[in-house]
Amino acid sequence: MNIVYIMMALLIATSGFSTICLKIQNSTYMLNILFFHPFFQTFMMFVAQLFCYFVYRLYFKQNEETYEKEKLTFKQAFIPAFCDLVSSAMLNFSLTMLSGSVFQMLRGTSILINVIFSVTFNNKILYKVHKIGLFAMFSGILLIAISNTFKETPRDDRNTDFWGIFLLYCSLVMTAVQINYEEYAMKSYEIHPLEFVGFQGIWGFFIFGILLMIFQNFQCYPINNESLLCTVNSDKIWLLENTIFAIQQIFSRIDFILLAIIIIIFTALYNYYGLIVTKMTSSLERTVVVNCRAVFVWVFFLICPGPAHETFKFLQLLGYLLIVYGGLIFNEIIEYNLFTYLRRINQLKFKIKETKIKEGNEKDTELSLIKN
Repeated sequence: MNIVYIMMALLIATSGFSTICLKIQNSTYMLNILFFHPFFQTFMMFVAQLFCYFVYRLYFKQNEETYEKEKLTFKQAFIPAFCDLVSSAMLNFSLTMLSGSVFQMLRGTSILINVIFSVTFNNKILYKVHKIGLFAMFSGILLIAISNTFKETPRDDRNTDFWGIFLLYCSLVMTAVQINYEEYAMKSYEIHPLEFVGFQGIWGFFIFGILLMIFQNFQCYPINNESLLCTVNSDKIWLLENTIFAIQQIFSRIDFILLAIIIIIFTALYNYYGLIVTKMTSSLERTVVVNCRAVFVWVFFLICPGPAHETFKFLQLLGYLLIVYGGLIFNEIIEYNLFTYLRRINQLKFKIKETKIKEGNEKDTELSLIKN
């Protein structure tokens, strides 16, 4: 099997498991309060990236060889780290201003934004097969968003605010800048993927660590004892992010600690395989592959019971099938045209028939020679 497809499969698996664990964590009551710490979870992502740097220093640094290209510096890794940090913050704020279905639908347009950046800055050439694959994926995302409109909860009863849409698209643009810069860096400079992820983790760890200290002292005043962004502790104190209480919740039980460790491990692997796929293919292929993880997550929560359990909807099934179909077409794993398969089958049948006729004619010739 092609090594690229193996890396893509590992990227889907690790990103899918990371999302599943985060969803389980967000659906779990710890110390009798639902775990809701989006900013702390972003910090955990940078901890995972920082973990990659230590792994690199321990196991790969000593095996470094002389590189032909220029080595990527620590300062150059600030750009993707900063983009990741800003996009995460904007994403959290936009979610407070948009309904769930609108948020998911607009977020699905990240593929189109990455197409624009890939074609403009990384000279990606899109052929007919790529365009059909992208159209199929976007159609699937649209169907899933439409199906989600039928299960809006009071928590999601929000207006489609202009600033919410603006912040969301700014977030998607920053993400596109991040992964396209990563593609440029991985192909223009020499650096091990673990070291590159680790550099970003160091930047994010210290910058976001400072932000968490600020958020810890930023008190919120929720309406009707509910907030879509701020977190509450056992003393009913609402803060923009209560890092201390988040740590207390995680360390309240051993299984919560193990869940947090699993999230960090899978997030680290997801970032590592993401850079490998980017280096082997492009940032656009990486975006397409990562979007396919939604199918993996959906199937998992359909099968497994629990607070995050999904209910089956035919429209969602159709949407996820389109996402998978589009991803397979885009990466040229299958043909996009059904008639191509039918034509090949007919050609194969014709060849078999032609071979049988030829064999029959040869036998008749042999028999006639024997008789003579």
